[in-house]
Amino acid sequence: MKSRALVVVSLLGAGACSFAPSNGAVGGDGHQPPDSSDDSGRRDAGRDVGAEGSTPVDALPILPDAPSGSCMAQWRSGTPPTFKLPGSLQISSADSTQRDPTLSPDERTLYFASNATSSQTRYWFVTLSAAGTVSSTPIQSDALGPSAIGSDAEGKLTMNAAFLDVTFASDRGGASSGGLWHSHRTAVQNNFSAPDQVNLGAVNVAGTHLADPQLAGDDLHLYYASDDGNRTQHIYMATRPDVASAWRVGVPFASLDSMAGDADPSLSQDESTILFSSQRSGGLGGTDIYYATRASAGGEFGPVHPVPGGNTTKNEGDPVLSRDGCSIVFATDAGEAAAFDYDIWAIDMMNP
Repeated sequence: MKSRALVVVSLLGAGACSFAPSNGAVGGDGHQPPDSSDDSGRRDAGRDVGAEGSTPVDALPILPDAPSGSCMAQWRSGTPPTFKLPGSLQISSADSTQRDPTLSPDERTLYFASNATSSQTRYWFVTLSAAGTVSSTPIQSDALGPSAIGSDAEGKLTMNAAFLDVTFASDRGGASSGGLWHSHRTAVQNNFSAPDQVNLGAVNVAGTHLADPQLAGDDLHLYYASDDGNRTQHIYMATRPDVASAWRVGVPFASLDSMAGDADPSLSQDESTILFSSQRSGGLGGTDIYYATRASAGGEFGPVHPVPGGNTTKNEGDPVLSRDGCSIVFATDAGEAAAFDYDIWAIDMMNP
């Protein structure tokens, strides 16, 4: 989806990842409300957006997390996963758009885009308690430096496992169309270097708009969306022989391409499962979230399926799959009067 500024959120610790929507006002530009709490102190997803795109209702209590490893097995089994009811993470009560979420490698920080203080999106962050509820107010971050031009928008970012290298989407530099940028730091307590596009020359094709990057495969694979200059997005993957080398020319995934607009790739750790957004026909309405699987990294993906229980008649996108495959964080404008007034929601898988 189109680039927006990011915010950081602290998530749950190691083990099965679970996201706990909180009660209260919807955050960002229209995130949906949270659900009621269960007896463990976590908050259940707040709105029912089931397969029929129904009007939001109070959600059921959160069920126990799925056993470790079982969630990815279910994604790959060919049987559609079963999810609990989704709900808003309630990041902020401010009237602003929130989208393009990204999880840090340890899943204790969530980055997302927001236009809370600017006409264009900027990077922010928030922290979560051990129970999975937001425990701080959003804080704007200039870790990657301000845009060269104030009207430029920052977009989704992706980072390596050590959190020392970041690749992100941005309109900075006065470019007429968005591109991908890279920044590095020598230690996590240090500032990032000035962003550049040195190793991204083959990926940033002139006249195209790039967005939604994700690093994978020991940082040797880069997934992203490009509109090829015709305003319809397609999902690509670029490769490089080692982390010091430049990225090669990206190649589109024919098996995922609907020719109607496909973006927001999010890969499992082994790259066997991909989640993405699409405007293809057959969805519930607007942009929906889909998934596909494959036998191994490097091959084409199999048939595309909608993520069950995660779509509505409004717009859903920007999916992020947790490391264990048990949770999805995504953006939606469901429940909002205005289209594209996004908030960050989450959904957890039921026990397989």
